[in-house]
Amino acid sequence: MKIINIFIIGILILGLLGIVLANVEDKIAKEGKLDDIDEDIDVETVATLDNETNNIVNNTLNKTKEHREKIKIGEERVTHFAGFAISGDNGEPVKGLWVSQRFERNNTNITRASGRFDIGHGDEKSKFKLLLKEFTNNSVSFYVFPIDASLERIDRENTTSNSIGTLNLDHKKYSNIVVWKGKLVLNSGSRAGTWEVTGWSRTKTIKRGDIEETRIQMVDKMERELAQAQEKVNKTREKVQERIGDAQEKGEEEIRKAEQKVERVRRWWEFWKSK
Repeated sequence: MKIINIFIIGILILGLLGIVLANVEDKIAKEGKLDDIDEDIDVETVATLDNETNNIVNNTLNKTKEHREKIKIGEERVTHFAGFAISGDNGEPVKGLWVSQRFERNNTNITRASGRFDIGHGDEKSKFKLLLKEFTNNSVSFYVFPIDASLERIDRENTTSNSIGTLNLDHKKYSNIVVWKGKLVLNSGSRAGTWEVTGWSRTKTIKRGDIEETRIQMVDKMERELAQAQEKVNKTREKVQERIGDAQEKGEEEIRKAEQKVERVRRWWEFWKSK
């Protein structure tokens, strides 16, 4: 009987904790997804890429022997890209964004940038990181890396040969939109091959203060989510403890009754045995 009650209590605990964790994960998944192509909802991704790009720029500045006074920091821009890619009979939606910083050194303009590029949708979406290869007035090209790659380390160690592909795009500017056409070449993975990419983009100039404010908002949001998740866990733990107490009390009562029954049977057995 004790074993049965312990088993029941264990199932009860696992069930309740499973419900809480499922609710928390569902909430985070709903609030954290970035599937919509909208420049206003990608602020967290922009802040992350801005930090990587800023570190890459610092790597470049640290490599120069020129004095700091000869370096002029320019503007930062974030470009949001959406479109489609075709490879043979396969067609997939694509979206991406990249954060670029420009600076001038000895009257030479230099641009560094990092970004994200997604191909496909839903659970079958493939995600990549981008590191600027070359930038001109009418084209841009990137090295492509796995989504978990450290672009700062790659740039610092000059390991661009470890890229898994390239993205080359030419653009044409219109009144309210920029249209891009080019090729995405992937050397490995489920999307390996050459993809013809067509899309459009919008670019906004961003300020350092805006990015810092976004980072503060990100931290506040995470702290709120953690506090809410912890509160749910605490409440569930209290409920589990209450139910454990009730189940334990009920189990002990059943055990006590069973022991009393055994004692009565034993006494009767002793009585008849003595006759």
